[in-house]
Amino acid sequence: MEIIFWSPSGEELQSPVFDFIDSEPPKNKKRIMSVLDLFSKQGMNLLQTQFLEKVKPHKLFALRIKCSQVTYRILLSIKSGSAVLLHSFKKKTNKIPDKEIKIALGRA
Repeated sequence: MEIIFWSPSGEELQSPVFDFIDSEPPKNKKRIMSVLDLFSKQGMNLLQTQFLEKVKPHKLFALRIKCSQVTYRILLSIKSGSAVLLHSFKKKTNKIPDKEIKIALGRA
C-alpha cells in the first residue's frame, strides 16, 4: 500500500506527521518507521491487530506504535488505495482525544 504524508502545501517533506516522526528520539523513530514499513507491505491486513484499528464512527484508522514507555498514534484515511497519514501524536489516555480526531478530520 502506498503511504502518503498529508501536507498543506502538497509537498510530503513539509508534512506535520513527517516532522513529528523526525523530531522523536532515534530509537523511537526507527520503531515508527518499521511499523510504517510493515503497514506499506501488509496494508489493511493489519486491521484488528496490535498495529491498526478503526476509529469509530469516523472514516479514519489509527496506527498504534509502542516504544518503551511511549505510545504513538498516527491517524490516517484510505483514498484511492493509498494511506494518507493525517496526524500523529503521543497517546496518554485510553481513548483517542476528540481534539486529535478533529485535526485529522480537518485534513482528510
